[in-house]
Amino acid sequence: MILIMDDRATEGAAGSTTLGKRILGLRTRRGWNQKELARRARLRPARLSTLESGAKRPNVEELARLAEALGVSLDELWSGSPHPARAERLDLWRELEDLASPEELAGLGRLLQILLEGYRAVAVSPPRSGGMEPKP
Repeated sequence: MILIMDDRATEGAAGSTTLGKRILGLRTRRGWNQKELARRARLRPARLSTLESGAKRPNVEELARLAEALGVSLDELWSGSPHPARAERLDLWRELEDLASPEELAGLGRLLQILLEGYRAVAVSPPRSGGMEPKP
C-alpha cells in the first residue's frame, strides 16, 4: 500500500484531517505539547501544526518518525486501528485505570518504564556468546 506520495499531491485530500486528529489525540494523551512531539519526531513545530490541522499530510519519513515518537505502529497511526494484541493491552490498562488508585497507576507506570528501559538496553547490546568464549 502506498501511504503518501507528495504533500502537493495530497494537500487538502480527504483523510488528512482525520490523520491530523489522530496525531493530535495521541500527542495530547501523552501530555505533550506540539514542541515536544516535534522534537521527538525531528520535525519543525510549524510543520507539525500543519499536519495536525489536516492542511498537509506527512511524507513517509515524517509518518514513520511520528509513529515511532508516539509509540504506535505505522498501521495504527495511518488507520487509527491498533493491532489486536495492542488493543487488548489498552483494554487491560483502561480497566486498571478504573480499578487502581492514581498512586498505584503511577507506580505501575514507573515499573513499566523500568522494564522498557531494560528491554531497550538488551536490544541494543551486542549479542551474548552464551558462554562459548574462545580460550586464550
